Amino acid sequence: MLEKLRGVTEHPYFNILAALGLVLTSIGEVSESFESEWERIEIGVHHGIFLYGVLSLVKAIPDVAEATRRMHEAREARGKPPGGGA
Repeated sequence: MLEKLRGVTEHPYFNILAALGLVLTSIGEVSESFESEWERIEIGVHHGIFLYGVLSLVKAIPDVAEATRRMHEAREARGKPPGGGA
């Protein structure tokens, strides 16, 4: 059970979805705070969440690229073209 959960939470696509969720849910707060607090710069929790989401997204991109490369190599090794039928 724990291994399945670990497999899901460590999957690159899960990490990208989590990062996108953080970024998208914090964009509204960040843009609103920039409009209303521009004269007096105040850093809030939503700024940290936005930054963490962006960094998590950037961190997950190489994992997805590597997984995609390996999938294409495995398909080619089986003699099937990338993107081809099953």
